[in-house]
Parts: sequence; structure tokens; C-alpha cells
Amino acid sequence: MRRGLVVALWAAWCCSLGGSWTVQSRLVSQCGQPCSKQWRVQSLWSEGSRRAQQKRAPGMSILPLKRQVVNRLVPFWATSLQLEWFSGNTEREKFEVVLQTTFVAFLGLWGSYFVSFVVGSPLATISGAFFSMNGLLRPIFLAYQRAVKVRGYDPEVPHIAGLFSGEVLSCETETRDAPVRVFEPSDRLVGSPLPPLKAPPPRRFESILRIQDESGRRLVVRAPRTKAHARVEPGMRVEVVIFAEGIENFDQVIGATDAYIPEAAVWFGSYPYLDRNEFKSFLAAQDRRAKARSSDSRRKKKKTRLKTLKVEDGDEGA
Repeated sequence: MRRGLVVALWAAWCCSLGGSWTVQSRLVSQCGQPCSKQWRVQSLWSEGSRRAQQKRAPGMSILPLKRQVVNRLVPFWATSLQLEWFSGNTEREKFEVVLQTTFVAFLGLWGSYFVSFVVGSPLATISGAFFSMNGLLRPIFLAYQRAVKVRGYDPEVPHIAGLFSGEVLSCETETRDAPVRVFEPSDRLVGSPLPPLKAPPPRRFESILRIQDESGRRLVVRAPRTKAHARVEPGMRVEVVIFAEGIENFDQVIGATDAYIPEAAVWFGSYPYLDRNEFKSFLAAQDRRAKARSSDSRRKKKKTRLKTLKVEDGDEGA
């Protein structure tokens, strides 16, 4: 009896997660993207024959990231943007999330009340508190699940992360029409003279971003179309954190975060994997280091040139 009640409460919690995944699937399906992946990474390959034809920005490549840096940029805990994303975008989606959370909390509290007669008050109190905080715990758990999925942490398979720095080749818009539903004659009222109606298909807009680094590697990503994507132009710098299996190279890319285009101040993606404040600070630190290295190299070249001139002047005087 006790085991059956515990299993019933656990099933209610799992149903709440399953329902939330349904809401997420509906949120993302309107943009034409699967729920399990934010981006479909289509290709990442080298095109040596086209290097001379493509315009490349110097210093753009894949920078390997340490585990400590990845933990800061792609945290396992839920950020404020992720909590906002899980709460829904439209009024209807927000209402569905609130209704579902309230329903699960109500059933969990009543189940904990009945369990208290079997297992005692302490365990029932813990169970009731757990279900009453379902609205807060559910997005935290789902954010952790998404972070683990994009980072691809498998104890038996080594993984590496890197900062893919490239430039925009193109940012195109793709329109997709959902399947059309034709109303059958049985859907009409009896005696209605109106003919069967055909529902207009909803239109879904996707932005396709093509990125290339200095080595000719390309990354094709997709994201829901927004007004901010109109500011993206070819040649702009793009920063993306990618994850791959292995310990040496990035041949097998298994995941990618949302991209950041600093020149246009645009975040490209449907789900905010990155801690955006930390990511901006990291990029600013990288730019300062690059400027310091370039200034040091110019200073060394200038010193070498002066030494060469002094040697030439000494030879002429002799």
C-alpha cells in the first residue's frame, strides 16, 4: 500500500514534466524547430578549394575552452532568461503553464495528505512541500536537463568545448507552411448550406545563419525569425560555443549554444543556453588579450627594425 502511494505521487510528478515538455514542443514547433535541439547543426567541414574565394576575417577560428570556463558560460543552474522562457511566450502558453502547475500542486498536496495516514506526517510534509514548489522546481530541472543535453556529458565518452569564431556569410529567411486540415462534411452542422472550408495554413518563419571561419569550416544554424535578425549583415563577427566528442578536434559536433553577433547586438537562437553577462565579459577579456598581443608584436617588430637600421648605419660608417 505504501509503495503504491509513493509510485502514484512519483507518476504525478513525471506527468507534470511530460506536460511541460508538451508546452515546450508547441512553443518551438511554431518556429519549425524540434524540442530536443535548439539548433540543427547541419554541417561543419573544411573547404580548402574555396578559401581563396571566400572573404575571411583574420583571427577567427575555434578556441578550445576549459571546463571551468564552460561551467561559467553554459551553467547547469537556471538563469533568469531560462526561467522566463519556460514560463511561455504568449498569453495562452503562460496560462497553460500556470494551470498545469496549479493542477499538479493540488493533486500532490491531496496525495500527500492521504499518504500521511500510511507513512506518517514527516514524509507527507516533505512530499507536500515538494509538490507545492513544483512551479519553481520544474523549470530548474528542465534547464539542467537541457544544459546536460547540449553539453553531451557522458562519463564513458570524452567531450570538448570550443568557441567558434567566424563571420556571417548569409542570413536568410525560410517560410514553411504547416499541414492543411480540410474540414470533412461531418464537421458541418446538419442542414448547413455552407461548403466544406479549408483552414489557412499557419506560416512559420526561420532564419538560416551561415558562418565560416578563417580555415574554411562552416556552421549552418537555424533559429526562429525575429525582427532583430534584420540587422545581421554578411561579414559580421559571430561567436558560438560548440561541443564535440573526442579530445583533439571538432570533427563530430554534437551541440551548439545560441550565437552572439556583437556588431549587431543580436542573440541568434530560440533557447538561451548561455549566461549572457558572463559571455559578454569573456569576449571582452578575449578582445583585450588580442589587442595586447598585437601591440606587443608591433613593439617587437619596431625594436627589430631599429636594431637593423643601427647595424646598417654602423656598417656604412665603417
